[in-house]
Amino acid sequence: VGAKILEQGGNAVDAAVAVGFALAVTYPRAGNLGGGGFMMVHNKARNETKVIDYRETAPELSYETMFLGLDGHTDERRKQITLKSSGVPGTVKGLETAWKLYGSKGWNELVEPSVALASKGFSVYSDLENTLYMHASKLRKDAMVRDVFFKNGLPVKQGYNLRQPVLAYTLKRIQEKGSEGFYEGETAEAIVSFMRKRLGFISLDDLKSYQTVLRDPLFLDIEGYKVATMPLPSSGGIMLMQMLQMLQHLHIEQYALYSPKYYHILAESMKRSFADRAQFLGDDDFENVPVDDLISKLYAHRMADGISLQAAVPSQLIYAGQGLPGRESLETTHFTIMDRWGNVVTNTYTLNHPFGNGQMVPNAGFFMNNEMDDFTAKTGDSNAFGLTGGAHNLPKAGKRPLSSMTPTILFKNNQAVLATGAPGGPRIISAVLQLLVQTIFYNQDIVQATTASRVHHQWLPDILYVENTLPEDIKLSLQALGHKLEEKPALAKLQSVVFDGKTFTGMADPRTTSAASIAPKK
Repeated sequence: VGAKILEQGGNAVDAAVAVGFALAVTYPRAGNLGGGGFMMVHNKARNETKVIDYRETAPELSYETMFLGLDGHTDERRKQITLKSSGVPGTVKGLETAWKLYGSKGWNELVEPSVALASKGFSVYSDLENTLYMHASKLRKDAMVRDVFFKNGLPVKQGYNLRQPVLAYTLKRIQEKGSEGFYEGETAEAIVSFMRKRLGFISLDDLKSYQTVLRDPLFLDIEGYKVATMPLPSSGGIMLMQMLQMLQHLHIEQYALYSPKYYHILAESMKRSFADRAQFLGDDDFENVPVDDLISKLYAHRMADGISLQAAVPSQLIYAGQGLPGRESLETTHFTIMDRWGNVVTNTYTLNHPFGNGQMVPNAGFFMNNEMDDFTAKTGDSNAFGLTGGAHNLPKAGKRPLSSMTPTILFKNNQAVLATGAPGGPRIISAVLQLLVQTIFYNQDIVQATTASRVHHQWLPDILYVENTLPEDIKLSLQALGHKLEEKPALAKLQSVVFDGKTFTGMADPRTTSAASIAPKK
């Protein structure tokens, strides 16, 4: 869909809008109308890079202790699988905002492919069949989900033509009326009726008042490159800037790429940054976050000086803010687009967990997010991704939960040379970091940098997650340095485009079902 829009003369934002709506039909576990995300756009003609924040917001009825049971502990069921787990969706407004600011083709034309996919159907592919089976126990509890995705009591199989006529009508309303066709009228009333029936919090006022936020990216000049990355309420940008500056201070390039010391230094920098995430980060429209201090070179160097090259420092000995001056699914999805005019889109959006909370809006045909799980239920508790939360991220009406989504663009000589991002919860941040490290400090090409084995440490639990492709001798060396290892089949899934001044190269991460496509030259 995206390549066809480019072929027909559309720009990167036009393609992104069409892809965003198409994924809402064909990738229901994460592509969405009922979720939200972040889009970073670089407009070459204006020499402008902006972030469109279309993250979900907490409904007006939200309050700080809303996910605590009578015993004072986090009620995980309420936080993840009830409609109280749903924030006010931002995707439709976010895609419309991008189009209004930067699009060149007609809205009707960009939404039409998704309407056709929903009404005429598409052939179920193996990954969709597998994920439906994997989450069948959650999904079959909802009558409308069963009607769409199950036949004879079982999930639809590969090759089945999956039609979603109810979703097609919802998309048709969006096509005809823009975001008003979602946040008001028939679709909005369907959402609110569903909320009332199942004790969710989203109201008509919540939907009608939802707004995207246009934000400036965070920028870091490093080794001849300029990194444009995410501001709050995504934690990814602040953390990338901290870790890249720590690694620059430690001259990581002096250690052999993919050696035990290389992975060890990466892990130790991750620990320190994730400790700060837990303590300091939240929606800075609501909280006082010392962003300038957290991303300062002085603070990064002080953190780096606490890293031992000889042994892993236990997480319980690492505290947030040590040396501070003055003082989010694994089932997300990401796409990256560049066009021939030099425009760039890197977009991450999500329902949080696979298929969100597993509940589909009757008479509307889409899943609702369970993004409220990204809020801290209780200071010190962890969410479904094991991330420890602080008071800055407690729920509050209108607030946006802290995210790990990290769309990022790398510039050299004022030219976008790499755009990337990934799904993967907190592992998004460490995956983007490792791609940038290999590009900036080691001059690796996109294939090598994407396929190389990755590691991830998020401070707590004190475990170094490693991909099972990591060589055995490297794992033994990391254990000898004091790291507690746990193997994973994949740590996030990068989707990137690079441009060398002449040629575009799309690199789809082989860890997942994904693809790269290019519009034919005119």
